Amino acid sequence: MAVDVNAWVPEEWGGAVVTKFTNTSAVDRATSRHEPMSTDVKHVPKAGDADAYFIPKGQAYTLDDNAGDELLLNARKIGVAVPLADEDIKDAAGFVNIVNAKKDAGASGTAILFDNAALAVTGAENGTTVPYTSVYAAATNKSTVSTGATAAAMRDAVLDAIAVAEESEWSDESLAVIASPAFRPHFRSISADGSAGINVYDERGSSLASYPIFWSRGARLSATATQSPTAGAGLAGVAGNAILVVVPRRMLVVGDRERLMSQVTDAFTGPGALSDVAYLKMRTRKAFALGDPAAASVLEIIA
Repeated sequence: MAVDVNAWVPEEWGGAVVTKFTNTSAVDRATSRHEPMSTDVKHVPKAGDADAYFIPKGQAYTLDDNAGDELLLNARKIGVAVPLADEDIKDAAGFVNIVNAKKDAGASGTAILFDNAALAVTGAENGTTVPYTSVYAAATNKSTVSTGATAAAMRDAVLDAIAVAEESEWSDESLAVIASPAFRPHFRSISADGSAGINVYDERGSSLASYPIFWSRGARLSATATQSPTAGAGLAGVAGNAILVVVPRRMLVVGDRERLMSQVTDAFTGPGALSDVAYLKMRTRKAFALGDPAAASVLEIIA
């Protein structure tokens, strides 16, 4: 298999690299609303309420006066650059295998970074270190539970967070849960503790209280976007705290400006020619917005 050197090559839909990204990114899997983008900015109409009335026979309709709104999607570039020494390439049994292994790693890192930016960054959007207004930053419904909570207390906190999302005016049958793997041991405790009441956790890790659950290592708070958020538990809003998000899938709005692409620059004429280094680059351009601040319910583990 030949390597297309010095050209940007779109990764195949359904191919191993795109599949790796999709399987790693909880947001990309959970959303039911992908918005194609032909420019780096897209205005997405957001329907407001429409009031319904009983109308007496022969009477005029009461006009709805709720204003419409819109979401603004800004596509941000996510990139990876990996140096590959020419000596290592020549010594390897198959150069393509090295590239594919690095592509897999790059796809995973890109997915976790995207999830963290979309879900858990606490800072104000600035287009660079804080590329989007995250679910955590936007959501008006946030609650906390102690990392030392009993199984029954954890179960109550989780069910309360779900109930808030269920009672939201934006709720529908498409509710989904996105959570940090830090919740897994707490859920196992809920399952094992009979005093916690009805078992709400599917042992296969695929559902919570009948809703599909998606796991993401990006679902920990951070001040800026990172693919390696620190682990910990502190006061509410502190970096490292694990979060769980309950949200209608259609309210996770993902903009797709440029699919995942890769490029290999050679070690002889490329930017690393003087040091005999080839480079693998990967990039994608994606946007994200929460459909409405009241649509999501966030549960945060604190100290």
